[in-house]
Amino acid sequence: MQFKEIIGQDKVKQQLVQTVKENRVSHAQLFLSPAGSGAVPLAIAYAQYINCLDKQEADSCGECSSCRKYERLIHPDLHFSYPFFASANTKTAIDVLEDWRNMLLHDAYFDMDIWRSKLDAANKQANIPIAECHDIIKKLSYKAFEAETKVLIMWLPEYLDKAGNALLKLIEEPPANTLFILIAQSQDQILTTILSRTQIVKIPKLTGEEVSSYLMHSSGLTAHQAIDYAFLADGNLIEAKALAADTQSDSSGTFTAWLRMGFGNKVPDLIDFTDDAAKWGRENQKNFLKYGVNYLRECCLILSGAEALVKLPPLTFETAKKLSTHVLTLPMAEAIIGELEKAHYHIERNANPKILFLDVSLQLVKIIKFKNAPCGDSIYIQLDMGCGSCSTGGGCTPNGCKSNGSCGTGGCQTMEVHDWLSNLDMPSNYKPFQVTEIKFKGSRKEFFLNNDNIYLEIGELVAVEGPTGGFDVGHVSLTGELVRIQMKRRKTALDQVTKKIYRKATEADVEKWNAAKGMEWETMHKARKLALDLRLQMKISDVDYQADKTKATFFYTADGRVDFRELIKKMAESFRIRIEMRQIGMRQEAGRLGGIGSCGRELCCSTWLTNFKTVSTAAARYQNLSLNTLKLAGQCGKLKCCLNYELDTYLDALKDIPDRIENLDTEAGYARHQKTDIFKKIMWFSYQGDENWIPVKAARVKEIMAMNKAGKKAPNLKEEAVQIAAPVVVEKSFDYENVVGQDSLTRLDERSKGRNNQNRNQKNRNQKNDNRRERVPAGDKNASPSNKQQGAQKPQQGGKPQQNGPRPQQNAAAKPQGNNQKPQQQAVPKPQHVQGPRPQSNNPKPQQQKPVAKADGELNVEGAKPEQSKNKNRNNRRKNNNRRNQNGSENKPASE
Repeated sequence: MQFKEIIGQDKVKQQLVQTVKENRVSHAQLFLSPAGSGAVPLAIAYAQYINCLDKQEADSCGECSSCRKYERLIHPDLHFSYPFFASANTKTAIDVLEDWRNMLLHDAYFDMDIWRSKLDAANKQANIPIAECHDIIKKLSYKAFEAETKVLIMWLPEYLDKAGNALLKLIEEPPANTLFILIAQSQDQILTTILSRTQIVKIPKLTGEEVSSYLMHSSGLTAHQAIDYAFLADGNLIEAKALAADTQSDSSGTFTAWLRMGFGNKVPDLIDFTDDAAKWGRENQKNFLKYGVNYLRECCLILSGAEALVKLPPLTFETAKKLSTHVLTLPMAEAIIGELEKAHYHIERNANPKILFLDVSLQLVKIIKFKNAPCGDSIYIQLDMGCGSCSTGGGCTPNGCKSNGSCGTGGCQTMEVHDWLSNLDMPSNYKPFQVTEIKFKGSRKEFFLNNDNIYLEIGELVAVEGPTGGFDVGHVSLTGELVRIQMKRRKTALDQVTKKIYRKATEADVEKWNAAKGMEWETMHKARKLALDLRLQMKISDVDYQADKTKATFFYTADGRVDFRELIKKMAESFRIRIEMRQIGMRQEAGRLGGIGSCGRELCCSTWLTNFKTVSTAAARYQNLSLNTLKLAGQCGKLKCCLNYELDTYLDALKDIPDRIENLDTEAGYARHQKTDIFKKIMWFSYQGDENWIPVKAARVKEIMAMNKAGKKAPNLKEEAVQIAAPVVVEKSFDYENVVGQDSLTRLDERSKGRNNQNRNQKNRNQKNDNRRERVPAGDKNASPSNKQQGAQKPQQGGKPQQNGPRPQQNAAAKPQGNNQKPQQQAVPKPQHVQGPRPQSNNPKPQQQKPVAKADGELNVEGAKPEQSKNKNRNNRRKNNNRRNQNGSENKPASE
């Protein structure tokens, strides 16, 4: 296959040819393209050009032996890998290679549905198993048979799953002269380990002109029909071919004529139209309804003032503009789109087309002519009752709680519902709607039948029928006719609601319900311990008990499938209840548990966000955010959903800013780019050695880059610097006063400081008195006042106070003591170890009564009884032994 046989994609073709000429062919490339854009034929033509023996300027020769084998897809060095349906007879892709070649040779533009039909796989699940990965490793380990480069083209690597990890080493370090070409449609579904090892080549979808031109030449359609089909296919050539295969009249003219019949209330013409539409066939009817939905969406863009974004042919655009100006409004267009989508849904399920199109035609009359939008079996909303903020004119802000659109009362949460019909008086013969919406823990809401016509108000607790028997308790979230609208919005038919409301919750029901909810925390932690004991790679994040304590639902997150059969057995034995395991994603877990985001507000997924769109790091890169995972990741561990909120605004603003900014060559030297203000469209540059940054308009930067490309130098950027006004600092005026007054906060410090000093002095005096009392020996409690006064007098020079009473010296006889000596005691009485003198300070210190040494070796204190001093001496000996052991030295006799 040659490049010239491929539809469109001229820019991508030039890029691929240039890589071969410059010898910059990456060994692993990922062709990322939407369905029907021609990525497969591009990959084959690219491989053929690389191995062509006589390369031309922009394409392969198509005549050499290598090109002829590539044309028939039988080259021995060209290998394919693709999803297939494994079975006992089909283990690798080679087993269905003949079907693959036949499909490619017949038409290189195909999708998974076409490939499935070729294999007669019905509803089987396709994948690329581990056996195919091992076969790839085996094939590529061989030497090239005749070509210079071995090429492996893998279609849809999204189907690799975890088996793709077996190819990581081969993709990162392949054998010599080996080329990997992966063709994918969804980047988010590819293993990140494979994605990081490939070079991405983005292939855009085909333009409307390319698709319509192909349809006119290949299918023989008129120009108007080809344009309509191309618009409907939106760049998908596969879908455009499918539409062209079904012969149909001009969709644009038929649809606008149908709308005119509804606006004119021409019922006979509508009946004739219904008869004709019933003969089109199911696929043509579905295509017509789908075209109508896309057409009305373009009308909504016109009504919103975004005419530049409309993708319609000139004649169709003029018709749509007149229709939007004189007939349609935004509420009308939305109501008609809802009817067409509902009709498309029923056509797919074999509804009677004549009855269906007649019903839709009558709804068009009600919407366009009488401006009534159907909201139920017999309820209609007047479409011209909008305030000034809608398309019917005027301009206003919502009143409500004076938050003007940003309600802070909690009434705008996901699970909160406002019953705007509650204050309306219903007719006397009105029969209340029997279905009631009940809210349970988390985001679970279900519909229940109120067969007994119990009067219920929003917020009441009711006992309802459980999913598998028993009863459960929940809050009433919605009643009346709004439930009918909610059922229609969730596509729930009335006959699908089978469970009923038993009664208003009694005190016994509420008590049992609270007891069940109180068990959830403990049950969750026990279940986590059981999962850890079984070494299961899962995290149980929440438990929801049924009110009658007969069933519990365990919500868990895991990276893959978990075999929890043994866990359920152990939990059933431990908790004695029915167990239901429900796996949720990380984002659903964060939305269920709630929390506070880095912005300081409650998480979007737990308040108002109902669907989770894909978020990539490219969103942060476009917004000039730091690629720090700690800042970009939310509480779920994934990228924050709010990165997508302003992405479209940034993308629109980046269109006027150069993509690749190099150093600007000016007369003053090279200017290096420092930063960019996207919305102000100002770029800052600086010269080498100059710390001042020079602001320049983005448009001027484009001109300078063009001058540099032509070999010219721009003047000094300082001469063209943009004058940026200094920011105006607005002083805030506070609407509160200092109710404390003008008193200083430290006015009590001096007073408290003086009081603290007095308390400290008094405490010191008390401690001194306590010390004096403690110095009196234990045996001297009954001493006379004269003895107390004697003990309080100043001792001789060099005396040392004794704090713990007398310290007896256990020797055979009392030793003479001079200055700086005091009696001491040894643990074991040895004559040679006598207490020596101790140097003391010259300051005299108070000393207690000195002990008196007796001849028999006992020490006593004057005025103390012998039996009391005997026990006291034993205690003192023990204390002295402890002190000596702590000091680690023995006293030696002093030299006289």
